[in-house]
Amino acid sequence: MRPIEHVFYGDEVSGGTGKVPPDTTTREHSMDTPRAERDRKTRRRIGELADEWRRTASALPFWNIDDTGPELVLIGDDLGQPVATLHGMWAPNVARYVTAMNKHAGVALAELLWRIPSSTNNSDITRATLRLFQAMGLEEPTERHRPR
Repeated sequence: MRPIEHVFYGDEVSGGTGKVPPDTTTREHSMDTPRAERDRKTRRRIGELADEWRRTASALPFWNIDDTGPELVLIGDDLGQPVATLHGMWAPNVARYVTAMNKHAGVALAELLWRIPSSTNNSDITRATLRLFQAMGLEEPTERHRPR
């Protein structure tokens, strides 16, 4: 490959020197490194998974918890029909969790997750976001094999 040809840049680009800015002298500067390409694909995947979660959360009905009987019942606001019945010793904890992760919270979480890749290049945040999607069952876990 031959390098990009040098061009005289006016004072507004070169700061009065007439020299080529360093990032335009070779084609290599405009190409992604393998890591940058991988990071770009990961950020795109996070956006796709966030959109999938948004579709899942927005398809839910709004609900209330009916705790007047012996079991806790999630009642859909749209038709007043039971969505789920919670029973057992964990029912109150599950009811609090389901109340906190309602339709509005699910859509807001999707929006937050969608914005993460575009707002940071921090690989720790990106990995944590992917782990969250894996824990949610939206992304397959990545398996790492270490030689013994």
